Amino acid sequence: FVQAFIVFAKLSSGDRTVGSYYDRGDLWRMTKRIVLPWCVLSVVFAALGFRYEHTTEWVWNLGAFGPGSYYLALYLISYFALPLLWLGLRRCGAWALVVGCVGAVAAEVLFPTLLSSVRVPALVYRCTPVRYLGVFALAFAAVTSWSRLERRRERAAVFALMAVSLALAVVGSIWPSCRLPAPEDYGWWICHLPYYVFPCGLSLMVLYAFRKRPLPRAVSLLGRSTWYVFLAQMLFYACLAK
Repeated sequence: FVQAFIVFAKLSSGDRTVGSYYDRGDLWRMTKRIVLPWCVLSVVFAALGFRYEHTTEWVWNLGAFGPGSYYLALYLISYFALPLLWLGLRRCGAWALVVGCVGAVAAEVLFPTLLSSVRVPALVYRCTPVRYLGVFALAFAAVTSWSRLERRRERAAVFALMAVSLALAVVGSIWPSCRLPAPEDYGWWICHLPYYVFPCGLSLMVLYAFRKRPLPRAVSLLGRSTWYVFLAQMLFYACLAK
């Protein structure tokens, strides 16, 4: 949500253009900040003796292990797709959220069928942003409807949707038989559209809370370091599991 929100906010405000995301200079900056630290960590995994059983897993996980080891592939696909998705949603005008959510549901239904012949469908599913299309649609709506949170009624509506979404997730985790019917998701049922609203709403509320004042230094430092924190936890839990 935050990745999509930042991209859509910069594009909507005119701070960035769609083409800038594919500019060689920007691609190199993204590579230095995101890809190269990941490559260093992959070398560490190799030095520690981690091994893959199948080449397919190595390709999709790009050499990493542990929680979120598929995330670089997911991030990179999203990086290139989000500006184009913004163009499409912008053309939908007031119907952007509806079109985005309907498209997300349709993709969730069709995608498992396309993966039926793949060797490790669950891995491919995790590495592609199909299950996050609903998140992207909500991020677009949050950017384009930002000012509406100034009114108490709109904030109450967001809180209510978050409460319902969290309740669905809790009920679904405690009583699996009560989960909302969903297409094949390879065990990642909690990531589907009905459950998106709580984490997206929470992120939006945090962003809203800091909209008119400078971030505390500690929060800003943490925000700029989240990728490295993520890489550290991935290494820590991979070693712990081993």
